[in-house]
Amino acid sequence: MTYTGLFSPRGDLLGLPKAQLVTWFLGSHEYLLQCIEAWAAQIVVRHGLDVMFDIQWTLWGHTVLPGVKKLKEEYLGITGNTVADWMKDLQMDVTALPGKAFDVTFEMPEPDVGIMTFNRCVAVDQWEAMGRPDILEKNCHSTCPKSMIETTRMYHPDMRVEILAIPPRRSADDVCCKWRFSIGDPEDPAGAAGPTRG
Repeated sequence: MTYTGLFSPRGDLLGLPKAQLVTWFLGSHEYLLQCIEAWAAQIVVRHGLDVMFDIQWTLWGHTVLPGVKKLKEEYLGITGNTVADWMKDLQMDVTALPGKAFDVTFEMPEPDVGIMTFNRCVAVDQWEAMGRPDILEKNCHSTCPKSMIETTRMYHPDMRVEILAIPPRRSADDVCCKWRFSIGDPEDPAGAAGPTRG
């Protein structure tokens, strides 16, 4: 493939071996993470941590998450409104992909209950290593719960988000964070209000 002139996507990608497609996919994941870290760092340096978190939430909550959901509907066929559909979405999220940044497991102990566990997270690794649990806590308590609530509502208005574990961790052996998703009772005001601490 030549990269001179206008970019034209290859039409024969479906014929490539699975290993090559996975390599490209994981490479694009690493590239995206680098881009996010770069712009976030520049905003922190120029305008402060609070501004960065506000911009990040506005960007992801109002633009990225709804847009990504539409892409997953179109290209992956994730169109339902169950906990299982939400778990499929999460498994394809860039922050759930394997690699040096994240290690995430998914379980469905019941048909309407999903559990997602981050065994390793780049944010936890980074801020714990720098001795800044304050930034880690602000990051994990401002961005992650909001994005979980926002996206679960796109799937089902009564889906409950429960936080089973969230930084700061008591020990390096603890999981980074753990989430439980279930369909709440529409009559229960806490059912769709989330998140709740488990």
